[in-house]
Amino acid sequence: MDDELKQYLTGMEGRLAEGVEQRLKAMEQRLEGKIDATADRLRTELGVKIRETETALLTEFSSWSNGNHVRIGQVETMQKTLLSLEQGNTERMASLEGRMLSLEKRIWTKGA
Repeated sequence: MDDELKQYLTGMEGRLAEGVEQRLKAMEQRLEGKIDATADRLRTELGVKIRETETALLTEFSSWSNGNHVRIGQVETMQKTLLSLEQGNTERMASLEGRMLSLEKRIWTKGA
């Protein structure tokens, strides 16, 4: 090959390499931009989904808590009723025991 052809081919090779390099850098920048935009969109969507999930969980927990509060109130009311009945029964029992003791004393004193 003659020197002129070698120089031409070497120059063409350099220009091609430079053009390919520029195109690769431009493509890399476009891809990085698209990746960054996609990552930002996914972060935003994920944040929205997390908030929606938290809201749904808190709503359901609140409903459960309200129902549970009502049930606990009913149990407390029944417990108070049972305690007052027990107290009334205890007072009645004490009264009956006192009457029986008086009757027993009468029987003992008459028999003696």
